[in-house]
Amino acid sequence: MSQLYATYGDDIAIVFKHFPLSFHANAQKASEASMCAYDQDMFWEYHDELFENQASISESYFTTLAEELGLDMDDFSDCLDSAKYYDKVQEDFNYGVQLGVTGTPGFFVNGELVKGAQPASTFATYIDPWL
Repeated sequence: MSQLYATYGDDIAIVFKHFPLSFHANAQKASEASMCAYDQDMFWEYHDELFENQASISESYFTTLAEELGLDMDDFSDCLDSAKYYDKVQEDFNYGVQLGVTGTPGFFVNGELVKGAQPASTFATYIDPWL
């Protein structure tokens, strides 16, 4: 996504939706934790670190990562413990299901579903005709 944004800049909009798969034990809570980081303007940093350290994902890692990123730990912990974003994450998931998403990653380019990890050139075939 960063490569596409570097190429197309403000000609595209990147919108992130959560799609926590049930067979990933910590996916729901990881999504909620990333939204708690969002409250402190650190969504993408938190998201990217989770993605880079998938083997470390656990309840304790959510706090460790928040500390490493310098988040206000009282606010972060209150947010995560309260399940403040549980419903929002579920709404994102249900919306994805309605649109035909069955796994991650899943993307929509001008309303067209693009399944799986794809190179930037694949997305360009969807984007360029619209520009």
